[in-house]
Amino acid sequence: MTIARRRIEDAIDRLIDLLDEIDGDPDFELEVVEEQNDREHDAAEDGIADKAALHFILAERARRSRLRRH
Repeated sequence: MTIARRRIEDAIDRLIDLLDEIDGDPDFELEVVEEQNDREHDAAEDGIADKAALHFILAERARRSRLRRH
């Protein structure tokens, strides 16, 4: 790694730390108004990592619902 690259990385880290101090939340990022409602649904945010996991969860819920009815 070059010295210039290391200095740039250090500067970026310092700026990120400064932003975290200012807003109090290390994950806080302002969204452009136009993009606030354009987000696609991310199943991972619901704790579901992939489509197969979603199908498994839905099938299990359906199975348990059938068992409760009988």
